[in-house]
Amino acid sequence: MSEVPTTAPVPLLLVAVPTYRRPRMLTACLESLRRQEAPQDVRVELLVVDNDPEGSARPVLAALGEGACVHYVLEPSRGLSSVRNRILQECRERGAAWLAGIDDDEIALPDWLLELWQAQCQHAADIVCGPVIRIRWGEAIPDAATLRTRVGRADGHSPRRVASGNALLRLAALGEPPQRFDTGLNLSGGEDHEFFERLRSGGARAVWAARAVAVEWLPPTRQGLRYTLWRHFSDGASGVARARAREPAWRVGGRYGLKAAGKLCGALLALLRLPIRPRRASVDAAIRLANALGLLAGLLGFRVERYRHPDGF
Repeated sequence: MSEVPTTAPVPLLLVAVPTYRRPRMLTACLESLRRQEAPQDVRVELLVVDNDPEGSARPVLAALGEGACVHYVLEPSRGLSSVRNRILQECRERGAAWLAGIDDDEIALPDWLLELWQAQCQHAADIVCGPVIRIRWGEAIPDAATLRTRVGRADGHSPRRVASGNALLRLAALGEPPQRFDTGLNLSGGEDHEFFERLRSGGARAVWAARAVAVEWLPPTRQGLRYTLWRHFSDGASGVARARAREPAWRVGGRYGLKAAGKLCGALLALLRLPIRPRRASVDAAIRLANALGLLAGLLGFRVERYRHPDGF
């Protein structure tokens, strides 16, 4: 008797959205994901992991209708790392081979997922990441060609760092036992940068997909100089916190102490441009000073919980 040919199972690519009390933004995100041009050689499913113990995202999915085909999971343990670890757990339990991540305050261009996948196939990468372009909430989104003119880096190069808000991950790269997000960074942020840095240190290869564009909505609370200074301050402090988790204290102190000194010098140099470009010089100086103070705060052991009260709507 001749053998009956067997068909290999189609790999599952899970597109996951962590969310916390952003129903309007989540709705826009999911609508963009439902319009995706999916790769042909994988099976694509959508997953929403709600980090609000009250389940505030559940009505959003109900409003999409029965044909939405979006999985919903509640993760009551608050924090960015907790919700991302739940996503990794769901991937394992559902047998996914690939994970694509996007944040609930973002929307994806219609070919976003396809561009991530094609970059992975072209470069045989374990991690693929793409650009996130910020636009004020309510403003008209330019067409894809216009958005892509804002992307400065070309396809295929190795990115300086990877964020979860626009990334594709080969789940086999997690290793055994599987890597997880550091819950010590639950509310400070930077947990995704630290996670992907760990994977890359272990041999995972990351590439940049310049055409895989996501758009981040900026609510009013993220507009203006005050927020910009706070973001640079907290980025400095959380960067030190990430380094403390994996490096000796003496090395962290030396490296980030020098970095803070460099930022302070940069602020002073920016002030020299005040007579020529007063507004630009003062903003540059303030940003560098804020980042330097954040680095120093981190070295002194202060923890900045930037994501204890996330903004958005």
